[in-house]
Amino acid sequence: MKTLVAIETDSNTLMGTASIKFCTDSKGERYSFNKHAAVASIAKHQGIGSKLEKERIRIAREAGVDYIRTGTSVDAKSSVKWHEKNGFRKVGLVAASGRNYYSYVFRYQINPNSKFNSPFYCYMQYLKWSIWVRLTKKKGGEPTLIGKLFNNNCKRK
Repeated sequence: MKTLVAIETDSNTLMGTASIKFCTDSKGERYSFNKHAAVASIAKHQGIGSKLEKERIRIAREAGVDYIRTGTSVDAKSSVKWHEKNGFRKVGLVAASGRNYYSYVFRYQINPNSKFNSPFYCYMQYLKWSIWVRLTKKKGGEPTLIGKLFNNNCKRK
């Protein structure tokens, strides 16, 4: 994992941080996962987060990954807008254990020949996963009644 740090040089003040982790998915594609990004309250709306993001994209490109993946809470409206402004597309929805919210899964496609460059394809992926997750999981990751029935049916086979 790599961590980026933005420091205001005159005052030596920490302005923001961001991290990037390199992974391989189940299909063997290499991707980077944007683990976190944070900008100090005194530095908000100055483009620091976008500069950190552009640097993460540059690092991912140089590393030869196929795409970048990240996520944010559905309720974090400004974060959702920020990801979309920076070229990320919603491709899924997840409900994690121990958290009381759904999270969007975002993808930034580095490989220009991918089907994920199509906004329509990304929207259909998001719609499919959004319906599935909301039917089978509560916000905290616990299974819904339908999720329990599905899990029981899968275990019997």
